[in-house]
Amino acid sequence: MRPGRLLSFSARNAARRPLRSAIGVGLVAAGVTAVLLVWGVIAGQRRALMGQAAETVFGGLQVHAKGYAQASDVLPVRPALDDAEGWRQKALAVPGVRAASARLKLGAMLSAPDARGGASATVTVVAFDEAQERAVAPGRFALIEQGAFANGAVLGAPLARALKLEADDAPALLSRDADGLLNGIPLNVGGLAVPLLPTDRAAVWVTLREARELVRLGAACNELALAVDDLDGVDGLRARVQDALGPSVEVETWKQQLPVLADMVSNMRLSGLIVSLIIALVSAVGVFTCAALNVRDRTREIGTWLALGVRRRSVWGAFVAESALLGAAGAAVGLALGLAAALVVTRWGIPMKLPGTTVFVDVTPSLRAGEVTLVLALAVAVSMAGAFVPALRAARLEPVKALGDA
Repeated sequence: MRPGRLLSFSARNAARRPLRSAIGVGLVAAGVTAVLLVWGVIAGQRRALMGQAAETVFGGLQVHAKGYAQASDVLPVRPALDDAEGWRQKALAVPGVRAASARLKLGAMLSAPDARGGASATVTVVAFDEAQERAVAPGRFALIEQGAFANGAVLGAPLARALKLEADDAPALLSRDADGLLNGIPLNVGGLAVPLLPTDRAAVWVTLREARELVRLGAACNELALAVDDLDGVDGLRARVQDALGPSVEVETWKQQLPVLADMVSNMRLSGLIVSLIIALVSAVGVFTCAALNVRDRTREIGTWLALGVRRRSVWGAFVAESALLGAAGAAVGLALGLAAALVVTRWGIPMKLPGTTVFVDVTPSLRAGEVTLVLALAVAVSMAGAFVPALRAARLEPVKALGDA
């Protein structure tokens, strides 16, 4: 039987039992809707976690001078990247790198003015150029709950409370320079930030110019943060950036900076796959049941086909094609329902607390065209697989027995 005629014949057979066909379509549609939502929500969660890690704190990639990670100090000024702008331009020339921000990180002492009690605290200084940092980690500035970085240094809110500092206060920032000599600069408190990580509770953000003045580091930086086009492909990009910048630097991904979070993101994809397989199995069982009932109810009809000389493979093909048509219809219905549900969820979002932080983000479903196509193709394949055994049973019936048992 020709494919076109086989499909037409299978469609007529499906229309003869509308209720059972509707059940089959509904099972497949429910499965497609559920899988699309599961994949979409998990992709949204992964995107939120990776985005917070890369676009709020670390950047997709970080570049340090060789030996920086092995330095004995917690936040060493050196080894540094001399000529920070030159390194930025080299990194920006690598395809896949969207932006670069030169940073200077160091440990220091922040001392409140006498009018605020004169208390002091050990702090972590993060210095950057605002325009560069906004291009790499725009989420950082969303953490500012009072004031603005343009108004002066931004302090972690717990640090400001501990030192009784408020906006426009003028604490002193003290640190040792690259040669070990003590130096200090006055600051102006421009704002307060919500700590994303526990280490941010005692953080002080200052301009790159101020930090360089404090540690007398000239035009250098000790960290280069890079924004990337594809966070999922960051491992391959890391190798290309390393090759472009040479052996005198070390390039790390956000996954290396936050291995626990990276494992969590990886496990999310595995969890989504397991849930999808369970849904597919349930749908296959439903299709199998419908196909088996069709074979039972049409035993005499099958016997007549075989008695008239219809080939057994055509009998098998008729039942598989009928399930494929029902699967395609269910996939189309499920796609419409899944996209509608995704739009509803997107409108309100799903609140999720970022692990190890006090920050909540709204997760919205995220699906790629390739993923949607794969789900639809799998829906048809599962429908065909579910009908395989009942169709094989139908093809193996003996005409005389089939006509006699009906």
